[in-house]
Amino acid sequence: MIGEGKANGWLQLPVNALQSWAVLNNATLDGVTFGPLDGYEQHGSTVIAKRRLTSDGATGPLMIVPRDLVLSKERVHEHAKYDRDFREVLDAVGDFGRVSIPETSVFCTGE
Repeated sequence: MIGEGKANGWLQLPVNALQSWAVLNNATLDGVTFGPLDGYEQHGSTVIAKRRLTSDGATGPLMIVPRDLVLSKERVHEHAKYDRDFREVLDAVGDFGRVSIPETSVFCTGE
């Protein structure tokens, strides 16, 4: 599907479009940029922190994403109930497509 999207042009937004996406979706970005990480350009783009966080939390979060945009296991399974094609993809990838919650919880969620 990703290859098809790139070939057909509907998955071709430039990485700098993420700034506009954040504004449109009420996500707060403070001290991050999007782009390739030096030395890892062949792997695509990433979110890059432009400031250090302190252990006491005084610097605030780098990113706040509204709760309804957070991808959770529950939301994935809820969507799969209504999208047969998506359900087939989930079934096909099995355990390979599952990531534990600690690996995905890298940002704060807004209310």
